[in-house]
Amino acid sequence: MRLIPGSELNPKAKRKALRRYINRYTGDFTPEWVLTARKAGKDYVCYFNSDEEWLNSSSFYVCDDGTLDERFVRCETNYPVDPQQTMKPMSRIPS
Repeated sequence: MRLIPGSELNPKAKRKALRRYINRYTGDFTPEWVLTARKAGKDYVCYFNSDEEWLNSSSFYVCDDGTLDERFVRCETNYPVDPQQTMKPMSRIPS
């Protein structure tokens, strides 16, 4: 078992990571928790423009054969210090 950057995952492992980690909020994927209103009516901030950008900013636990290690339910994501520099807030709450 080792921790590797998402950019080094093989295509099959990348697809599996996108199916497994459903709490990410990117320009390509909106989790259910974003659809609930926040206090003071502020929108949640989307830190990544795309799933690919999220994958490239995250590290994953993999087995020696390159498959995602099933024992780990989380990954390590490096969020930007200031999300405003990378992505403007997105409102995905239906009107």
